[in-house]
Amino acid sequence: TTCIATKTAALKKEKGFRARFAFRQGERLAFVESRPGVFCHRRVDGGGRALIRSLALLQASDGQPAFQPNRIVEMGSGSGAVSVAAAIEYPDATILAVDSDARAVECTQLSAALNEITSIQTLLTSDGVLPEPGTWDLLLGNPPYYSDYRISELFLQAARTGLREGGRIHIVTKLLEWHQARMEQLFANVTQHVISDYTVFTAVARNPPCSKTRR
Repeated sequence: TTCIATKTAALKKEKGFRARFAFRQGERLAFVESRPGVFCHRRVDGGGRALIRSLALLQASDGQPAFQPNRIVEMGSGSGAVSVAAAIEYPDATILAVDSDARAVECTQLSAALNEITSIQTLLTSDGVLPEPGTWDLLLGNPPYYSDYRISELFLQAARTGLREGGRIHIVTKLLEWHQARMEQLFANVTQHVISDYTVFTAVARNPPCSKTRR
């Protein structure tokens, strides 16, 4: 039996669990809308901040030209903080924010609107299949630790099929051995970058797979 009742008197205080916070991205203040259970709730966590800071690795250095991404994917966008930062850093780029949680997709959409950013698109999916495979320049991901590498594998396969040849992948983690070994199987030029308490793995996409079979 379910009993449903409505309070007749006015509420003394309306409780809400949404949160809105801000962080500085370059010269600009970025705003984010978040909800409980959504990645980067109330603040940009250390992994998210490290992933944002890894965008600086794309700048020109040691005689190498800058890598200019025009099509960027964030896997597991959560509240959209990383996608917002990428859109600020690359205002002419198209950003695709992907998440399997409808609340996260809603938060990302609200975060984009708060910053008057129109270049962020969202995709609600859990299969890791990206639209227009082989055309994306950069994939950013912060896979959770609790999945026994299943979500990390999903992110890596999304990059393997979604990125164009020469595209880049940035994955932030504290779990080093598995990511190093697996990324060396799938990508070229795998490099570890220590950023604060996290490690960001960067790599370059090889020729796209010749079939849909995942190995």
